[in-house]
Amino acid sequence: MTLPYEQHRAIIQTKEFLYSLMDPKKTPKVPRTIRTTACQLLRHFPTDYDADILLRCLHTEWLGVDSDSAIHDPVEAFDPIYQKEVFDGVTGNEHR
Repeated sequence: MTLPYEQHRAIIQTKEFLYSLMDPKKTPKVPRTIRTTACQLLRHFPTDYDADILLRCLHTEWLGVDSDSAIHDPVEAFDPIYQKEVFDGVTGNEHR
């Protein structure tokens, strides 16, 4: 079973992967069509803030609690190492 933080992490990592496909310095042998497709996919890809909102919704649904009684930072609750190293789920600021 996939946990909410795993889905959140997959969204963030997929976004990072698509950005790396667009960067010729990181991925020098990627064809132009792949770079163009990555750019098109990112145009409507969820922002980090959207991914955090999605995580909060998944978290409350997964635990079967209403949003008022849910913990305030489900990313940190489920995945504290990832939370501290990569993403601040409250403000949407990346830590890189």
